[in-house]
Amino acid sequence: MSEAPTNSQVKRAGRIIRSFFAHESPPADPATWDEFHEAVGIIQAHRATFRTPLVTANNSLRSMVRTLGLNGQVTQRLKRMQTIMNKLVREQTLALDRMQDTGHRRLPRRLALPGRRVRAG
Repeated sequence: MSEAPTNSQVKRAGRIIRSFFAHESPPADPATWDEFHEAVGIIQAHRATFRTPLVTANNSLRSMVRTLGLNGQVTQRLKRMQTIMNKLVREQTLALDRMQDTGHRRLPRRLALPGRRVRAG
């Protein structure tokens, strides 16, 4: 999938993944496996939509930390596919398009300013 999936495609992919893992043994029907692989592709495309905004925000935060002379490390990550799948199975009512922190930045709560400590919000 080369373009961002629609919200309805993302929701459907989440339901397919949840249903796939609801069984105690893997489904025998090849069509179910095809549907599963298609859903994984949609989730990967959805996850990728967070990459560019995440990098942009991370670079801005790093620039601010550097400009203010703070000692702190800004980090970023995309939620791993396995974590997304586990969360879908664990939280039965969660729609994938509403899942929080698919793309995430971290800034330490306390940043060291030369001569004093500053609490980050």
